[in-house]
Amino acid sequence: LAAQGLRRGDRLAFIIPQQDLALGLWFACLRSGICPIAIREPFTASELAAHPQRVAQLVAANDARALVLTSRSEAVLSVEPPDVPMFLLDPHVEAGAVGPRANVRPSDVAVLPVDLSADAQQPQKPLTHAQVFEVLAGLSSALRLSADDVFVSWLPPFEAAGLFALLLPLHCQRSGALLATRRFLSR
Repeated sequence: LAAQGLRRGDRLAFIIPQQDLALGLWFACLRSGICPIAIREPFTASELAAHPQRVAQLVAANDARALVLTSRSEAVLSVEPPDVPMFLLDPHVEAGAVGPRANVRPSDVAVLPVDLSADAQQPQKPLTHAQVFEVLAGLSSALRLSADDVFVSWLPPFEAAGLFALLLPLHCQRSGALLATRRFLSR
């Protein structure tokens, strides 16, 4: 991320369908103090037609400095690319060395979960690192977990509920499983 000119406080949009790659990028952003803006791929033909314009609107409204995507997403967006640098994430290229951790403050923006029901032209409400930890602490307290509890989620991590379902097992030091949303919904 730093090699692409991104720094702490920047916002980075991404469209990565493979959950393992998306999560790796998400955690790299958090480690670097970069605010990830995860945008899901379209599920239906009508969403596909509107996708390039929606992505461009989300990127512009939320001040993303760049967009990371796969070759599949790049082909869809070539019709109407957003006005920011776009970088391809190639799953066949090994990642470089882990860079230094940024000095991230509790007041820094941590994530910008995209509300899919919201107007794409309106900026989304960012959450600071302190707010994320406050929500996680409240959830872990309310759940009254035992040592044997395992978290399972199918919620997409680009939405707020899915983000917290992903982070909660890490916060609580419990095991967790993330099911692919499409696979879960297709059953």
